[in-house]
Amino acid sequence: LKEKGVVFEFNQHVIKANIKDGRVVQLQTPIKEFDNVDRVVSTIPLIAVHKLMLPKSNLVISLNYRATIIVFIEVSKLHTNALFLTNYDLNCLYGRISFCSNWSKNKENIVISTEIWCNEEDDIYNQPEHEITELIIKSLSSQKLFSTGIKPKSKVIKLPKSFPVLDIDYKTNLDLVSNELNTISNLRLIGRHGNFQWDG
Repeated sequence: LKEKGVVFEFNQHVIKANIKDGRVVQLQTPIKEFDNVDRVVSTIPLIAVHKLMLPKSNLVISLNYRATIIVFIEVSKLHTNALFLTNYDLNCLYGRISFCSNWSKNKENIVISTEIWCNEEDDIYNQPEHEITELIIKSLSSQKLFSTGIKPKSKVIKLPKSFPVLDIDYKTNLDLVSNELNTISNLRLIGRHGNFQWDG
């Protein structure tokens, strides 16, 4: 397609869309406008696309997403050969631990990543990074899966709207949103976020 002169614009933060006769004809980003748009492929959450493309719609959207917090911690030694562990205890802080032993050149210092699934309005989602890290280390210390120093290197990444919530009425609500977006002929929604499904 590039050899035939097709121009791709990836990873654009679109802030406004101009729709005419059921087609996106112009997109605006904070730094540039794109005219004569042929096709738009979106991976952002479905509810965000709807708001962007159809800001005058009166549809009340009842679709929800869960957020994820990923806590990366550099540990000095692993006491397990597992690649990852999934926790099915709903009262536990974390949902999954991945042991990323192939991420480090130095086998003495290995990275683990711990996933916390929550809502954006939950207290933990709005806590500072160092407090979240301390909670995870404290929660995992009783399991003796790894050894760590007093102040290990760590990084916290918060991912809003990372998992669609497939509640009992989601399909009906999804159809209402999809039917409105389907009136835009050159818009294509892909991925877990765009399709509001886990296997996106």
